[in-house]
Formats: sequence, structure tokens, C-alpha cells
Amino acid sequence: MNLLPNQKAAQKSECICQGAVNCRPLSLFLIIVISYSRYVNVNIRTASSVDIPDIKNILSQYILETELVDDNIDWFVVAETMGRIVGCACLDSSIGLIELRSIAVLPGWKNKGIGRRLFETIMQRAKGMTDRIYVRTTARGFFGKMGFEALDNSQKPVLWQECADCDKLDVCMQVPMVLELR
Repeated sequence: MNLLPNQKAAQKSECICQGAVNCRPLSLFLIIVISYSRYVNVNIRTASSVDIPDIKNILSQYILETELVDDNIDWFVVAETMGRIVGCACLDSSIGLIELRSIAVLPGWKNKGIGRRLFETIMQRAKGMTDRIYVRTTARGFFGKMGFEALDNSQKPVLWQECADCDKLDVCMQVPMVLELR
């Protein structure tokens, strides 16, 4: 009898299970392996000037501002895996408040814990600098999981002068959020 490759695999799988008293341990093992494989070995480090093109590439994937990267490179951290920059984040204090900016992970590397690791690293840097961190974001769910609370949109022009001067303020999709560090 000629079996197709998928049928052969299914038959082989059945044979393995038939020899076992209970097939659950095998399926449980597979679930555990799949769960842990989501997370990758990532090194979070301070960015340097050689990282600027990679950071700009990541930010441009989400149409995030890239003009200030060169001047603020000392405030950036990057996520690196296998010699490749796959994420970045910036803690900016240039406008009188501490703002988490430019946190992004390449699309193929999302949902692997990299954004959380970038966030945790930035929060370590923020300790002792301020009592609260602000963010303007379209990723409200992610920042909500990190403990941020949404602010009323009327706060944007109060907190950020560039928002006050923006002619698109009424249609802006960014949500202002704050994290109290106490």
C-alpha cells in the first residue's frame, strides 16, 4: 500500500503512541517545547552610532520618527540576537518630562518577549530620574500590560508642545499614557 508523506507521518506517530501507556506526556511535551520556543536569546545593550541605520530601519517599519535618532543615540537601547538588531527603545528627557519613545521590534520578531525586555531595561534607567514616565502610542494594549494608564486626549497639547502645534491633533491616533513609578 502506498501512503502519502502526511499519512506516513500520522502512521508513525500512531505507532509511537500505541507503544506508550498514555499518549498525553508526548503531547504535553510538544506543547511545552512550542511555548518556550517563542522566546529567544536576546542581548539588550546601550546603542552606539553604528546602530543608527538599524534603529532607523526598525522605526521606519512603523512610520515612527527617525530624525532625532542621531542626536539621541545615547538614550537608546537595542535588542540584538544572532548579531542582528531586532528592536530598540529610547528614554527621552529633552522636553522637560521623561518620555518613553521609539520602542519598536521588527515585525518578524514580535511576540517573543523582546518589547518587554526593552521596556524593563528602559525602566531600570528611569529609576531615580523621575516619578513618572509618559508615552504617546498607538499600542495601548502593550503599554497597558506594562502598567501605563491612559490619559485624556486633552492632556497631549498640555504635555507636548509639538502636539499643541500640530494641525492633525483632532485626528491623531496616539493615546497619551503615564506610568507612575512610586
